[in-house]
Amino acid sequence: MTTFITFNIYLFYGLVFFAIGCVVVFRNFKYSQLPISETLWALALFGFFHAFHEWSELYAILFSDDISPKYHSVVQWLRVIKLSLSFAGLMIFAWLLFRICPKTCARIGQFITAAIMVIYILVMLFLYQRSSVLTETFAQAASYTRFLLGFGSATLAGVGIAVYGHQLRQDSHEYGQYFIATGVGLFIYGVLAGLVSTELHSSVPVYRTLAATFVLITLYKALNIFDIEKEMATEAKLKRAIEADKYKAIGYLAMGIAHEINNPLASSTLALDLLERKLPVKLDECNRSPEGD
Repeated sequence: MTTFITFNIYLFYGLVFFAIGCVVVFRNFKYSQLPISETLWALALFGFFHAFHEWSELYAILFSDDISPKYHSVVQWLRVIKLSLSFAGLMIFAWLLFRICPKTCARIGQFITAAIMVIYILVMLFLYQRSSVLTETFAQAASYTRFLLGFGSATLAGVGIAVYGHQLRQDSHEYGQYFIATGVGLFIYGVLAGLVSTELHSSVPVYRTLAATFVLITLYKALNIFDIEKEMATEAKLKRAIEADKYKAIGYLAMGIAHEINNPLASSTLALDLLERKLPVKLDECNRSPEGD
């Protein structure tokens, strides 16, 4: 594969994951009532970290001959660390997803997630002790990282987000199908990134890029549910404001009517009071006039 093609593939590859992070970051989850909104920060973290990893991997591929031999070991282990950190973000996302899934699914998912992390740490400690054989050790470390963290985290995250999408569909939310599609895309990417080696064929990075692009598109459509939720919340606030203004106008109208009724009543009451004061005097005069005759 020529340098030009390699450069463009990895550049677009990293750009897709950077876009995944931006799709999440530039959504407003402040007023969201959906539980998945509290987990998406980990997916954004994975997108940004993985974009950085792929772009730095491009530098390591293109300028590997310019790296001094004494730094070769450090560079190789840094590549493994970058890869593990990026997939760790996806593993955190999977863990958080299973917290909002049904109890049985949540327990199984979180147990598998914790088991994978423990196994990976133990394997890395074992390989680090054997770091005298650099090439073989690095190849094994990268292979275990892609298999345990790459395939494992993508599969778990895919299952978790698909289960959540299924719950949304049961609640008559049509956007649940996009969450399910995002889960399928994550699983496909996990297979390509964790089980299929780049050395198998030069087109493997292209297929990974296509899978990541599919995840980006479906995730973008799935996250539109937050825009709809925001519009519904805005409409509800507007409706409450209109009702409040209506009740306020009715209150002013009632006060005006009461005032108009109160004025003649007050005048009538005053007239009756005056009449009551004069009436006993006239009655006394009428009672006295026959005696006088």
